[in-house]
Amino acid sequence: MLKKLIKNEFKNSLLELGIVNGAVLVITVLVALLINIGTSMIYKSMGLASLFLLYAGQIIIVFITIIKSLNNKLFTNEGYLSFTLPVTTHELLLSKIIVNVIWIIITAITLIMSFFIMGVIVVSDLGIEIGLYFEMTEFVAANLPSALILLLGLIVSATLFVCTIIGVLVILNTGKMKKKKLLIGIILYYVVTNAIAWIEQFIIIIPYSLYYTGESLTFGPSVTFYSLFMETPSILGYPLLSFNTLLIELLIIGGIYFFSVKMLQKHLELE
Repeated sequence: MLKKLIKNEFKNSLLELGIVNGAVLVITVLVALLINIGTSMIYKSMGLASLFLLYAGQIIIVFITIIKSLNNKLFTNEGYLSFTLPVTTHELLLSKIIVNVIWIIITAITLIMSFFIMGVIVVSDLGIEIGLYFEMTEFVAANLPSALILLLGLIVSATLFVCTIIGVLVILNTGKMKKKKLLIGIILYYVVTNAIAWIEQFIIIIPYSLYYTGESLTFGPSVTFYSLFMETPSILGYPLLSFNTLLIELLIIGGIYFFSVKMLQKHLELE
């Protein structure tokens, strides 16, 4: 049943989120062509500024769409109808988490593709050899493990974001708050995310990270606010993954998830 729910979630969100991400790629091509054809630096600057505004708009629209979708499909008439289906609360929540995390990853990939398209089209105008992009492709292929580790970090962070939104929505809709829900929700999300950030910095369970040194991967001490207070750590390279952050975020994801399931089940029993 979980597969059917995931498939249905994709169908429902494909129109909005698919159009947004597709539009970014199309507009990127148009802006890049205009920059390449134009001779005035003013038009080129305006084109680049509009592109960065487009990126910001894309991220905002995707996040707002995800939040609205979660709220509507869990706490409106549509949501209550979903709970009457022969599925469990776990299946409903998991389907929404999985689909929305995938959309966040697709959005990130779209941004990367947009940067690449922009570079390829305006490359002659910037005086950069096209071979550089093939070298970049070869570099990514040669460092595939690093790219996969970064992808893992993105998946965990995206899952934490979606679970946090669900947790905030659960508190707002199953509690006794009737007024100013939007303001309370923003404040609650801000408090929760900042609390998580401070926990990751000062509660050290696994004090090691995975670094990319430019030639290979290596393990080393993590650089956190706590470690900066205690001593001056040596930075071994580019930090790919903090095992402490990974563990804490996984624990928080599990905590928020089971809290949300419990609150939803209790709310449904009262209804």
